[in-house]
Amino acid sequence: MAIGNLRKMSTHLDAQVQYVLNLSEDVKMNDLLGQELHLEWRGVIHCCKCSRVTKKSFGQGFCYPCFRSAPEAAECIIRPELCRAHLGEGRDPEWEEKHHNQPHLVYLAASSAVKVGITRINQCPR
Repeated sequence: MAIGNLRKMSTHLDAQVQYVLNLSEDVKMNDLLGQELHLEWRGVIHCCKCSRVTKKSFGQGFCYPCFRSAPEAAECIIRPELCRAHLGEGRDPEWEEKHHNQPHLVYLAASSAVKVGITRINQCPR
């Protein structure tokens, strides 16, 4: 049984996309297809940045102070066109230059309408 804080699954591309849930041990989700899976929430929320216990999470799992100050929670994570890392500005210019100011891919997604999206190159399966 794996335990830990739930985070975004990681993926990599082999013959097909492989999904891994990162807990106390890596759980290969593809191996569990068709099987029953039991998840239990123990009623405790930890900040994904500082690990403090919080009653409520913001963004992708931050406590409020980290949501307001952590470079990982900056608005330019969602809206890269707002990034000012290339100007040496931001919550943590050195961190933002390394993590935000990187190649992005513009893509088209078709559903009921055609939509334009943007994502970091490292978010695309290879």
